[in-house]
Amino acid sequence: MFFVGQRVVCVNTSHWPTPRQFGYTDPILPILGRVYTVRALVPKGAFRKGTFAEPAEDGLRLVEIMNKAWRRTCGRKLELAFRVSRFRPLRATNIDVFLRMLEPVPAVHLVQFVQFVGPWAAERTDA
Repeated sequence: MFFVGQRVVCVNTSHWPTPRQFGYTDPILPILGRVYTVRALVPKGAFRKGTFAEPAEDGLRLVEIMNKAWRRTCGRKLELAFRVSRFRPLRATNIDVFLRMLEPVPAVHLVQFVQFVGPWAAERTDA
């Protein structure tokens, strides 16, 4: 569902673990509604079992957020990864085309269109 380089939006910032649970004194966390770029995907099975609580789901590391690597009881240096459920892919829909359709058309353009189309319409009905 996610890939490196993809733009994502943070959709859930509720119930963060405490900094002590993270193992950080002051981690940098995503902000609700902000757009980020995926730097790395961390599968939930990437950690050795029995070292600490195994993550419930895959994680993302983000280009815009770089937390320092820290040591856990397993002795490995790890960087914080955020659950994929906290993000959704950014939709690159541009609605400018639809907004322009809602703008009123000046009468001059309509008259020019009728003058341009008029002779063709007359020739087609005569033929």
